[in-house]
Amino acid sequence: MQRSDSWASPLLEQDLSGLPRTLLISAELDVLRDEGEAFAARLAAAKTPVRAVRYGGVEHAFVSMAGALAAGRHALEVAAEELQQSFSQVTD
Repeated sequence: MQRSDSWASPLLEQDLSGLPRTLLISAELDVLRDEGEAFAARLAAAKTPVRAVRYGGVEHAFVSMAGALAAGRHALEVAAEELQQSFSQVTD
């Protein structure tokens, strides 16, 4: 898959309308942070419900270190809350 393909880099997609509610978690020290946050901004501009959360002082893989990093644990909690809200909306 090419980096220029929107399946690999969704920021390149022309039309972001009609996408599902999105949680975007970014890490301050991640080289992909700006790209991810730009994607969140484009989702918001397309009227897609989006919640963007940046964690300061952590790297790309911080969530996988949830056992040692409070920020990783918190990010998992935020993701779980978002999933619970999404599933409750489907069943209501």
